[in-house]
Amino acid sequence: MKVFVEGFSGVGPIWLEVENGVGKEALNEHVMTRVPDCVRGCAYLTRQGGRQIEDGTFSDDILNLQLNVRLPGGKGGFGSMLRAQGGKMRRKKGKKNEEQSDSFRNLDGRRLKTVRQAKELAKYLEKQPEMQRKANEKKRGKLQSIIDAAENDKSAKTKFADTEFLEQCEDLVQGVKETVDQSTASSSSSSNKNDNDTASTSSSTSQNTKQPKGFNFFDDEESD
Repeated sequence: MKVFVEGFSGVGPIWLEVENGVGKEALNEHVMTRVPDCVRGCAYLTRQGGRQIEDGTFSDDILNLQLNVRLPGGKGGFGSMLRAQGGKMRRKKGKKNEEQSDSFRNLDGRRLKTVRQAKELAKYLEKQPEMQRKANEKKRGKLQSIIDAAENDKSAKTKFADTEFLEQCEDLVQGVKETVDQSTASSSSSSNKNDNDTASTSSSTSQNTKQPKGFNFFDDEESD
C-alpha cells in the first residue's frame, strides 16, 4: 500500500510503502520516522482536510494523509484585552458621533445638544437629594465620631455633646468660604472693569491732544 503524506512549510511531502492491513499505530510510527526530530514531538497525522484517522486497519491502494503540528498556547487573556479595546473604541466612536450631531435639530426645531444637556441636568437634579442626604449622613457620622471619642476619653473632665452647635459651626465655615469666593470673583470683575475704563480714558485723552491734520505753525503769525 502506498502512503502519501502532505507536509507543511519546512517539511516536504512524504512517500512510503507499507504492507496491506497495517494499523493506525504502526502507520503513525512509519511516518514519524521520516519526520525531522524538531517537530516530531508536536506532529500528528490526519486525513485530508483535517479529519481524524479512524481506528482499524487500512487496505487501500493509495492512502492520502496530512501532517499537522500542535502550536504551543500563550498565557491567555488576549481575548479579554481585545474585548476591552473594542469597548473603548465603540465608546469613543459613539461619543464622537454624538458630538458631531450636536448641531442637528429635531422635529421641534431644538438642537440635539440642548436636548442632551436638558436630560443630563434632569438626571443630576434627580440624584441631588440623594447626594445631599449622603453628605449630611457623612457629616453627622463625623460629628458623632468626635463625640464618641470624647465620651470614651475618661481622663477628660468635661464632655461635649452638642451636635447642633457643631453643625452650626460647619455651616458658618461653609458660608464664610462661599462669601470669600463671591467677593473674590466680584473684585476681580470690578478690577477688570476699572482697567478697561482707564484704557478707554487714556485713549480718548491721546486723541484729544493729537494735532489736527494740516496744522501749520506759521498760520498764527500771518494772522497777527
